[in-house]
Formats: sequence, structure tokens, C-alpha cells
Amino acid sequence: GLKEIPRDIPLYTTELLLNDNELTRIKSDGLFGRLPNLVKLDLRRNQINSIEPNAFDGASKMYEMNLSENKIKEVSNKMFLGLHHLKSLSSSSLEEYRLKATDNCHVDIECPAACHCDGSTVDCSARGLKEIPRDIPLYTTEFSLYDNLISCVMPGSFDFLTSLHTLNLASNPFNCNCHLAWFSDWLQKKGFNGGLARCATPHKVRDIPIKELQPYEFKCSADNNDGCLGDGYCPPSCTCTGTVVRCSGNKLNEIPKGIPQETSELYLDSNEISMIHTDRISHLKSLARLDLSNNKIGILSNYTFANLSNCPLCK
Repeated sequence: GLKEIPRDIPLYTTELLLNDNELTRIKSDGLFGRLPNLVKLDLRRNQINSIEPNAFDGASKMYEMNLSENKIKEVSNKMFLGLHHLKSLSSSSLEEYRLKATDNCHVDIECPAACHCDGSTVDCSARGLKEIPRDIPLYTTEFSLYDNLISCVMPGSFDFLTSLHTLNLASNPFNCNCHLAWFSDWLQKKGFNGGLARCATPHKVRDIPIKELQPYEFKCSADNNDGCLGDGYCPPSCTCTGTVVRCSGNKLNEIPKGIPQETSELYLDSNEISMIHTDRISHLKSLARLDLSNNKIGILSNYTFANLSNCPLCK
């Protein structure tokens, strides 16, 4: 069996199965940073006894990792930095540490500099924070960010906290525009109320709990387009409501640049578009509806919508 992870793994790899080998150590040597499309990593039944800090940094799309049946005796949240979308982390060893069922292991749960930690409770209240700290201990069960200056939450901010059952984000100045649409849905699915986190802006939804808003109520416009997903998240001449982008009737000559990757519906009807630049829509993997009616498009090639595999309602 393999004693080291091969260096010549193809860059386009999405699933890496290294189970049942003789690996003893996962090094922080940049290997996983060269695998940007990796979503699943299976390391079961090896001899792994250590994982260096930041070993997986760069594999930001990874959502499933299996470390079961190894010899890990030291766990640090720094081992998993950069895995912003990690939803499943399986390891019998890690479960033992969490439950403190063994006496011969060390669990390193370093506390973020701006916070106070007591066991699995992390208190970052009233610290003047403008964003959520990245280095939250992996096994945090209670997390308070009460009374800070946080206006937006990045998708995936809490996904690696698999034991989290209490989250308090009350008394923060949340800007409930399209950048925050995902968060309402996340709170509902997780059964959290976020400490009744409420919107501060825009005025129409002020003081309404984020959890109670529907995705279509989170709107971006020309005068309210700031947020954690980046400047210009909503293209000029368009309005963004959740993951729905509307650019209808704006006399556009071409499809706008920079349409958000998460867009599920795109309305470009009633414009003056005569040609479709495929590079401006090919990244929209979640697109389910595209409306190009009432434009000046003459010819469509067979490959115009080739990358829009989830879009049966393209027209």
C-alpha cells in the first residue's frame, strides 16, 4: 500500500480514495491546494497519527472527509482550516475525543484571540467584530457573537462546526440584501433562530428576524449591493432577490458580466440582446430558468446552453 500521498494526482480530481493504505502523516505541503475541485476524501484504514496544521488548505470545495480507523491522538481545529464547505467529517477517533472517552489523547481547541472559551462554549460577545472569526474550535457547541458589528455572514461560516446547537447573533447590524439570502434558509434548515438575529437594513425589513424572511425578500439594488459576497455582486442594470436575478426591460445590448454564480433564475427578457456570449452564463451551474424572450437574437448554436445542464426552462 501507499506510504505517501502521490504528487501526480490530476488537477481535475473530484474524489480521492486513499483508504486501506499505509499513510502515517498528512503533511502541509500544498498538495491539496492544487486540487481545487476535490469534494470527497477517503482516508479510512490507514496508519495516520498526525495531521499538520493547514494540511488541507486550498481544498475549499471539499464537503466530505473520512478519517475513520486511524491512529490520530491529537486534534486541532487548525488541521481543518480552509475547509469552508465541509459537511461530513467521519472518524471514530475524533468521536472518542469529543466524548472524552479516552485518557491518553490531547485535544487542542485554541480559542480565537478576541473571544473567551469555556469547554465547548465560545463567547465572542461585544468585541467590536465586523466578521466571524475563522479559527473557531472544531467541537464548539455554543457560539455567541452577540452585540458586535457584523452586517453579513459568508456561506459556509458554520458548516464545519458539526456539534453546534446554540448560535447567538442578536444585536448585530445585519444588511438583509441578496448577500444574506442563503442565511435565512440555513437557519431554518438547522432549526436555529440565531438568537433572533434581526435585520438593521434596508428599512422595509428592519427589526424583522432573519429567519422569518423568505429568500425573495433579500434584495440587492444599485444603492444597496454591498456585502460579504463581494462588491458588484449584483450586475448593473439588474436587481438581485435571493438567487433570482432580474435584468428585464433595461435596453441591454448584451448579457451583463459578473452574474452571481449561485443564480437560480435569470431574467433577460425585453432587451435588445442580439448575441449570447456563452462565457457569461456557462458558470451558472445552479441555473434552473433563463428567460431571453423578446430580444433580437437571430441564431443559437447547439452549444450555447451546453453547460446549463440544470436548466430545462431555458428559452
